[in-house]
Amino acid sequence: MNNGGIKQHADIEGRATEIKSFEALVVPGLLQTREYAREIFTTGQESGDVDDLVEERMRRQETLVRQNPPRLWVLIDEGVIDRLTVDPEVMRQQLIRLLEESCRSHMSIRVVPRSCGMHAGLGGSFKLLYHELGEVAYSEAQYGGRLVVSATEVRGLAVRYDRIGAHAFPESQSRELIKQYMEAIP
Repeated sequence: MNNGGIKQHADIEGRATEIKSFEALVVPGLLQTREYAREIFTTGQESGDVDDLVEERMRRQETLVRQNPPRLWVLIDEGVIDRLTVDPEVMRQQLIRLLEESCRSHMSIRVVPRSCGMHAGLGGSFKLLYHELGEVAYSEAQYGGRLVVSATEVRGLAVRYDRIGAHAFPESQSRELIKQYMEAIP
């Protein structure tokens, strides 16, 4: 696992003034419930102690409740909210959390509908991080990810983020879709 890139990413994320995240497969870590994170780490058979991984994920979320939290812009593929967890109640609670967070003044959560077909996010999940020293990106990958510091690559991902966002539902329609999936869980 690329712990160096993950640690740098977490440090920058904790100091960010703005975060733009696109998630193709799972709910972004900053918005995951403890139980949802546990299922991801258990199902993914991550190396390391699952309890430690979950606790680290929960600590990262403190950045969203600090004084002057970052502005968080989230785009998630519809498959993220449609994918059931092992325990359906875990997914129901996760969708409730997304609905609650989507109402916070410094957050925007928008769903990219399946009906848009192929889009610029199919290459994988990534995040743009803006902080006092500039901007970087973090590209998700198996066994960690890659911190992107090249200005050209960061700009390229910013353009990709905007292209994905062009297909996303507005916030209110996204909330309604999340609510529909939540209510449909058996």
